[in-house]
Amino acid sequence: GFRHPYRALANACSEHSLNKIEKDIILKHMFPLTFYLWPRYKESYAVSRIDKRVSLYETIYRRKN
Repeated sequence: GFRHPYRALANACSEHSLNKIEKDIILKHMFPLTFYLWPRYKESYAVSRIDKRVSLYETIYRRKN
């Protein structure tokens, strides 16, 4: 879990040219699990929040089925 953001960023950079906001989003989407990686941009924070909501929904939905 703690290495995932770095590997995701390396994989994305190997396939695409990314701007600084896109790199920040990928690197910090695991916040607050990776509490040392605070989102720098509003887009990074938004993606992190959405990621948490989707994860929570998937966890609850899978337990019901």
